[in-house]
Amino acid sequence: MTEEKLSPENALLKKSFGADRWYSYSRRSDMLSSPDPENWALIDFPVEIAVELSNYCNLKCVMCPVPNLKRKRGFMDEPVFIKIVEELTAETGFIFLPQGFGESLLHPKWPRLIKFARSAGIRPVTILTNGMLLSGDKMADVAESVDIVIVTLDGSNAQTYESVRVNSSFERVTRNIKTFLRMRRNSGSPHCVIRIIRMQDTEKEIEAFRVFWSKQIGEGDLIQVTDCIDWAGSVAYRGVHKNREPAKRHPCKMLWKNLTVYHNGQVSPCCYDAEGELIVGDVTNQTIRDIWNGSALKKLRDIHLRHRFSEIPICSRCRNRL
Repeated sequence: MTEEKLSPENALLKKSFGADRWYSYSRRSDMLSSPDPENWALIDFPVEIAVELSNYCNLKCVMCPVPNLKRKRGFMDEPVFIKIVEELTAETGFIFLPQGFGESLLHPKWPRLIKFARSAGIRPVTILTNGMLLSGDKMADVAESVDIVIVTLDGSNAQTYESVRVNSSFERVTRNIKTFLRMRRNSGSPHCVIRIIRMQDTEKEIEAFRVFWSKQIGEGDLIQVTDCIDWAGSVAYRGVHKNREPAKRHPCKMLWKNLTVYHNGQVSPCCYDAEGELIVGDVTNQTIRDIWNGSALKKLRDIHLRHRFSEIPICSRCRNRL
């Protein structure tokens, strides 16, 4: 990625990575952006690693699979997290997301775990949060230990937001974000991304959302609009565009991009895999690199390369693929 071609998102990432890590990340991202799967095969390590600290959540969002999750609920054990981080210290050029299907700030040892990752040299540490818990000591811990914080605020008024993000408070989350932005204004770190999901419920409010938050954020922050997905058919689709099968289907790049470690240590190569249908390994008895290069993930990739998508139920249902 040349400097001239950097998107605002990648410009933010480059600041958070540092030169050496950015080079490795951008090299892998360039390979992934190629339409030729032979280039994907050259990617030697994930572009993103998500570590699910918890699949509990304090909200019941209407567009999210978590409220009806069938997978066992739990928190990641500290030794499992430490093992993952210690393995990752030998790697470089990936986005570290201590995040899965749930609100990570609910983990009782969240500050200690994230500070351990930070002290081990993991960069960039990126968290996604609904913002309800982003206050008090947790706000200070985030400011101290995180490189990028992404807060999703679906709406520009309480009525819309609270109808989508059930059990949340528009006033509380808005106040938390404003306080957080003021608190770290002098340092500019962590970078803050204020996100809204484009869906039928929020479409008419996106411009007002942009106008309001553009006056609140700092120079190194972003406003981001993302498309609604249905999590491979796990929830009703609420997007503004038709959720239909493309005329021609291609292998999904997710299998060459992502590893998601669930709270129990099991690993999926897909961040849309809410129920763990694509388990390719277990970090409690394997290394992340061995899982990435392992036979289970290779088999899934081969099925995609042969266009035999119907052999993988979750993939055959998915309309959100990369």
